[in-house]
Amino acid sequence: MAVETIAASIAAQGFSGLLGNLATSYVQRKIKALSSNGDEIKTDLNDHLHSTFQKCIEIKTILSDKKPEKTLDLYVDETFDVDGKEVDQYTLVEKVKKGAACVITGTGGGGKSMFMRYLWLSFFENPEGRIPFFLELRQLNYFTHNSISDFIFHSIIKSGSSISQLNFSKALKQGEFVLFFDGFDEINHDQREKVEQMIISLREANPNLTIIVTSRPDDRFHGWQQFEICKVRPLKKNQVVELVQKAPYVDEYKKTFLSQLDKLYGSHESFLTTPLLAYMMLVTFSYNQDIPKKMFLFYEQAFEALYTRHDLTKGGYRRKLYTGLERQELIKLLSYFCLKSYYDENFEFTDVNLNETIDKAKSIEGIDVVNENFIKDMSESICLLKKEGIVYSFTHRSFQEYFAANCIARVANRNVEKMFFEFSNRYNDSVMQMVYDINTDLFREKYIVPSAHKFDYFFSKGRDEGLFECFAENANLKIQYDISHGRKYFHQAKSSRQKKVIPRRMYAHYDVTHEGTLHSFYQNILRVTGNKVAQSINVSEFHKSDEGFMRKAVDLIKDPEIKMISLSAEGGELRFLEVNPELSKLLVEGLGKSGIVHYMRLSVEYFYDFVNSEVEKYRHVSKSFEELF
Repeated sequence: MAVETIAASIAAQGFSGLLGNLATSYVQRKIKALSSNGDEIKTDLNDHLHSTFQKCIEIKTILSDKKPEKTLDLYVDETFDVDGKEVDQYTLVEKVKKGAACVITGTGGGGKSMFMRYLWLSFFENPEGRIPFFLELRQLNYFTHNSISDFIFHSIIKSGSSISQLNFSKALKQGEFVLFFDGFDEINHDQREKVEQMIISLREANPNLTIIVTSRPDDRFHGWQQFEICKVRPLKKNQVVELVQKAPYVDEYKKTFLSQLDKLYGSHESFLTTPLLAYMMLVTFSYNQDIPKKMFLFYEQAFEALYTRHDLTKGGYRRKLYTGLERQELIKLLSYFCLKSYYDENFEFTDVNLNETIDKAKSIEGIDVVNENFIKDMSESICLLKKEGIVYSFTHRSFQEYFAANCIARVANRNVEKMFFEFSNRYNDSVMQMVYDINTDLFREKYIVPSAHKFDYFFSKGRDEGLFECFAENANLKIQYDISHGRKYFHQAKSSRQKKVIPRRMYAHYDVTHEGTLHSFYQNILRVTGNKVAQSINVSEFHKSDEGFMRKAVDLIKDPEIKMISLSAEGGELRFLEVNPELSKLLVEGLGKSGIVHYMRLSVEYFYDFVNSEVEKYRHVSKSFEELF
């Protein structure tokens, strides 16, 4: 449904009217596990749905100081990449309405959360007999149960409710709910595998249940066989224009910015096509029209604009900094604060742990400021923190990542190696990438060179001496192929050709897993370099070649009892464990028709070449510096 239609309905009916419509729509279902009394439904679900409604209809941005903006007033229609094809948001919404389970992926500030708000509001405004529940997955960091169903129930249903957990579970099974799981990437790293299995199991146990998950990109989602992966596409130029026109900012500055858009789009397309960065560019452009191309320099300049900006509606009036700190002192304290909170994986704060983190940051160099004043500067003066209810969080996590990277690269000069290895598993964010850009020599000295020495058995090999096999064995790489899925697909395809019906596409028929420190190093290097191999892949050809290998595997494996086969490496050789050696050899030969293995080979070779090149550069610079002095 169009944004304007949803906004008009919300304006006309308000929360109470929409809640009444939802309750009426639900009780009219022929089969339902919850109450048949609409008033009971409204009473039992009011708190959760009202809280979600408020979260979705209003949003704070870096352009707004204290006043939240109406989400739908700022919203720009989004497009997605689904299996290599561009899909508009209305098509995606229809897929979800029909029961599809989806993972919405995108970079930080790319529009995932805005789309999630729009999608939840579209369900709440027109529920069609189902109840939408919005849950933040980061809350699982504090959840002690091993059942995600318990987490869902206790997050939504309060004590004294007429809804029992048994009936709630029945409603899940019958697909009476739509679950919005926001922020998989905000789950602590040591909890993600467990939560991943819980979500997959939840969908498998409740195939009628619609689940939407948002996250930054992660290879693990390729193995979520019952979920479609929908990647948020970068904004097109016309979408950027609409985004800026709707931005809550001074019209004069927006007009000037748009007049230069063609020029800016040519030089800074990667910034402008990300909503958060486009907003930051608008602020920065108001003060300095020379926009840097490096991400960390862009964040520096954006912070400078936020720090020095005047109230644009009041001539030259400049905001007062409550702490009275000079710019460099404020940056230092902010950097310590962000590094400590990033280290602890704290992305939101109660009043107590916010003050605890500030105290620890202040104690490093004995900076003497009142905590309350620092919080006011963060939330009011430079708009990097926001408060919702009793919880503080960053306006966007990318600010935390930038200042954490700044602290490692420029401020902290102790325990750097320890921090690199502590953060090496966090390859879904930008900290390591920005440290590399800010202080390349430090990154080489403290991370790349020690890692290359640690994995000398790999990096000292010749390029044609079984690199991929060595990597696969030491990174515990396993690719599990679902043969039963392949058999069903090819049988369906054959029947469909006879009936002249296009069969459902074959996707996600394998699950890729790898682990360990070599794998983490590999992932970080791909992240630091922008994963150039992935950018060069033709997605359509990639999937065709995967299908070609699966066809060969189905033809070769005659035993119907073999439903899964797993590729791994032992003794420097690839093999499939579930079949005899002769059949395994034939299957390994057929891997030339596997898109995922071809991609992995190219990526491993790129990883090998880049690391050896960086080690050589570090040695050359070190030697040249010694000779110079």
